[in-house]
Amino acid sequence: MTRQNRNSTNSCRPSIRTFCAFAVSPQNQSDLDQALSPIRQEVSGFHWVPPERWHMTAQFFGDIPLDTAHSLATALAALALPPLDVQVQGIGTFPSNKKPHVLWVGVQGVDEELTAIAAQIHEVSRTMGFPAEKRSYRPHITIGRAARNTGSPLPSFEPWSDKTLGRYTLEPLTVFQSHQNSSGLQYIPLIPSNKRK
Repeated sequence: MTRQNRNSTNSCRPSIRTFCAFAVSPQNQSDLDQALSPIRQEVSGFHWVPPERWHMTAQFFGDIPLDTAHSLATALAALALPPLDVQVQGIGTFPSNKKPHVLWVGVQGVDEELTAIAAQIHEVSRTMGFPAEKRSYRPHITIGRAARNTGSPLPSFEPWSDKTLGRYTLEPLTVFQSHQNSSGLQYIPLIPSNKRK
């Protein structure tokens, strides 16, 4: 009965799937896209994420009420976190090369900045009632998702495991809504309450 009451209450508050991230700046998308072109030619079995959707996730919040998401966007915008200049290097998969579901490129050169930024984000989210992130953080940008489970290692990743793909600028921290439609996943930036008209 308690579960039914809670669901009834939540049904009155529309929820959205929410995360905060640093997006790859538009001026850098074409350069990184060109750097990744040889990888797309060599690696098969993946749906490639369009450049306009590239981002480095800072924290995932899950399905939360719309008004809470906007309050979160306002609180995180108040941190005024700057853009990040990062080095993109190496390729990896989640959960492993044997069962690759996600293909990503690593983000390096900002360890100290990310540690400080993560602490600020977690403090804001904690004060808003979100649980602490328990998983270890591996900064990355997702570039592909498996079209099917190959069930075997992909040795073609090896030449790219530590390859430097360039330095790029990431946009300031933004809260996004993740929305699935016929075109795939769409990431919609949430405007902080104090900037909405």
